[in-house]
Amino acid sequence: MQYWQDTFQPSDSDVSLIVSILSVGTFVGALSAGILADLTGRKYGIVLSCLIPFNLGVALQTAATAQPMFIAGRFIAGLGGMHHSSTFTLIRWLDPTTKLL
Repeated sequence: MQYWQDTFQPSDSDVSLIVSILSVGTFVGALSAGILADLTGRKYGIVLSCLIPFNLGVALQTAATAQPMFIAGRFIAGLGGMHHSSTFTLIRWLDPTTKLL
């Protein structure tokens, strides 16, 4: 953690933004999960949400050299994480007998 603090030197407001931007991503992901599931199918929606946005967000956070890149990675990771969670919930709610993947 010390390396991260030395690299980014965040202020208190920067830390607040970095922490809360993940929640903004999850909010947007929850709203758009149904649309993605309708376009791709619910099972493939789960796979795509894990493969593309979540992994991209984690990769951006890992490779970040500046705060804006790190913040974008947090948003995208939140988006993918909530797509996965919301789509999983949709499957269970709409058809509890459905086998997942």
